[in-house]
Amino acid sequence: MAIGSEAFLEQIKSICTATDRDIAGNRELRQRVSWERVISEVEQICGKSWEEQQARGEWGRFLVYWGAQRFAGMTLKEIAGKCGYRDYSAVNMGLRRFIMRSKADSQIQHAMKRLEKVCKVQT
Repeated sequence: MAIGSEAFLEQIKSICTATDRDIAGNRELRQRVSWERVISEVEQICGKSWEEQQARGEWGRFLVYWGAQRFAGMTLKEIAGKCGYRDYSAVNMGLRRFIMRSKADSQIQHAMKRLEKVCKVQT
């Protein structure tokens, strides 16, 4: 968290981009996209509604989880809560399997790159 004028905040952001790993709290300074935006973008990428993607065997839901964690800054617990799970372990395991599968599946890799392109916010 940074307290100060808008100019001060911009100065802090410019410092953070140079040395991301070394500054505590840099994650909070980055702009984030919303959960709804991630879902909307994945619906466009996959060509299916969020309801359809939640069906068993659809990798689009894991693309949403991946995007929510990466671009919306959501925790596994927050993602699990949005999806109606009581525990985040199912989200965690699904994400692990999705990432492993993406290494061999060019369709998933392409979808991940497209999502990154539309959701990545420059600071």
